[in-house]
Amino acid sequence: MKLTILFIVAMFITSCANSSDIISDTTIDRQQQSSVDDRPSATPLTTAKMIIANNSFIDVDIAALENTTTGQRNTSNPQSAKAITEPYPEEHEMTRAALYRYYSKVTIVDGLMVCSAKKASDLNMSERTFRYINDNVNAINETVKEAQSKGTKVHMPEITADYLRFLIE
Repeated sequence: MKLTILFIVAMFITSCANSSDIISDTTIDRQQQSSVDDRPSATPLTTAKMIIANNSFIDVDIAALENTTTGQRNTSNPQSAKAITEPYPEEHEMTRAALYRYYSKVTIVDGLMVCSAKKASDLNMSERTFRYINDNVNAINETVKEAQSKGTKVHMPEITADYLRFLIE
């Protein structure tokens, strides 16, 4: 289940359009973010590419973001009721950057994904962001191990420069 969710989230996130707008400061306060979120089809002020280039700290609740994309967000604020159907571009960009940072440290060893970064600070991201991605990768590895133990041959593709570039462009 987590495998499916991770791939759905990754595909949804990577399908979001990037903004060509560039700002010098990669942080915005929550009031500004709120006004951005209230606009239909808001474009991100900070792109994944900018987050990577500036080595900005990443803190995004991917689990909560995942719930917004599946229409499961619970909110008591009528103003944000449309959050169920409208994307959160800043959070999507942070997620894409987090995936880039994590997967840039992944190699395939004996058919399993192994990340050389062992803690969130190694990737300049929050513990919850790191834990979410790492837990999903571990779940994928467990599924692969299970299949391999049953004699199923599983080919895990290498993480290529093209794939990493795709995550942030």
